[in-house]
This record gives sequence, C-alpha cells and structure tokens, in this order.
Amino acid sequence: MTHQETIRDLLVAIRLSEYFHAVIIEGPPGSGKSTTALDAMKAANINPEHLGSYSTPLHFFEFLRAHTDSWILIDDSSGLFLSPVSMAILKAATWPTNENDRVVRWGSTALRDQCNEFVFRGKIVIICNRFPDSDDAKAVKGRALSQAIHMTTDEVKTVLKAASTDRERYANQAIANEVADFLTDRVESLGIDAVNLRTLKKGYELAVLLPQKWRQLLEATLPKSSPQDPKVLLRTLHQKNLPIKQQQEIFERQTGLKRRTFFEKSTGSISII
Repeated sequence: MTHQETIRDLLVAIRLSEYFHAVIIEGPPGSGKSTTALDAMKAANINPEHLGSYSTPLHFFEFLRAHTDSWILIDDSSGLFLSPVSMAILKAATWPTNENDRVVRWGSTALRDQCNEFVFRGKIVIICNRFPDSDDAKAVKGRALSQAIHMTTDEVKTVLKAASTDRERYANQAIANEVADFLTDRVESLGIDAVNLRTLKKGYELAVLLPQKWRQLLEATLPKSSPQDPKVLLRTLHQKNLPIKQQQEIFERQTGLKRRTFFEKSTGSISII
C-alpha cells in the first residue's frame, strides 16, 4: 500500500469514527502529504478550515471555537506545536471518546467577558515534516491516527511519474513527463530532499516559461552532491545494474569527473567490482 492510499484510508477512518478525531501525517517536504490529504477531502466533499502557518495559543483557541463542527487543517504550523498551551488545547480537542464531550477550556483572563470554554465536535488533520517528541506531543499522537512517510528512491521515482500524469496540475503532459524523466534520473544521487514533488512543479514551470533553458536552470537549483571515491561509487552503480548511460551521468554528478574518466575507471576497476 502506498503512503497516498494510507493517508486516504486514515481520513476515511476518522470521518466515520466516533472515537478518533485526528490524523497526523509526517514526512519530508515535497512527498505529497498536503496534496493527497486535500484531494481525499475534496473527493469526500469535505471543505476544511485552514489554520494559518503561524498561530498563537489564544488564536488557536479562538479558531477552534469559531469552527466547532468543522474539519480543521493544520499544515506547516510547526511553531504551534512548541507551545504547551497550544498542545493542551489540541489534547482536549482530540480526546478519543464517543461518550463525553470534548470540552476545550481557556484558563486565563485574556478573554474577559467572552466564553472561555466550548465543545469541539470537529475533526483535525495535522500535516508536518516532523511532529515533536515532547510528552504533550506524544499524548496528542496517542489520541490520533498517524502516518509517517519514509520513501525509498524507487518510491520517489514512482511518485514523480504518477504526479506528472495529473492533467489538472500539469496541462502540458509532454512537458510534465519530460521533467519527471529528468528528475528520476537524479533521484539516486540526490535523494528525496532535493528531488520531490515541489522540484517537479518547479521544473515544469521553468520548462513552460523557458523551454530552451529549463534543464540548465533546474540543474542549477539542485544541490551538488558531495564527491565520492570513484571506485566505491562505480562498485555501487554496478551492483544496482543501472544502464551504462545512467551510471555515467550519476558518476559525473557525484565525482565531478568526466565521461572519459568514467570509462577508464570502469575498465580499471572490473577486478575490484
């Protein structure tokens, strides 16, 4: 099962559940967390209320109070999770129960004459690169269904190719496929932190706007991998049974050496491999 399928299934689970009311989705940037969650909610006719990227505890309390029966999407708001007050609010709002009300209270005088407690009946979807390890965070995680995304390079390639076929996001399919091919050739050497769905979108925009120069421009935005011992790298590439042309391209990027050197060292290292 792919992580996209898992995310969709977890969202269905909390939509149907009277006990669990939150989903936490963790994973590296550009792995499709937000896109998958939003697509799944759209397919289920769910229109979530988006909490901003920055929120004080009081704003968080007021936001939940204003949307007591809604789905709340907390996306890329890591600062919120660092506050014990915000985490206490989150614990109350996600309490797993089908018997008692989930009462959220504000204990200070900051609200003055306003209501300082309410019953939250909505659902909460948290999307983040990494959920904290504090005791409060562990308590929240224990109240939620969660998915941590860990992708292999082969999975990254599959995700890139699948995403490039999305006609709503990529009107020109030929360009999208070309950019996806360009990036999948670089996943082995650069990894998901550098090559992901955001990189695909960046490359697509460059290719549409500057069709003659997009490869050079996109290549310039990608990080340069650290030089490796040529013989060790050749051995690794050989063991992966990659096509020679692909081995050569990876070798040149990771070592900074040229095509001629690749073939010279490949010949000289056969006995080592």
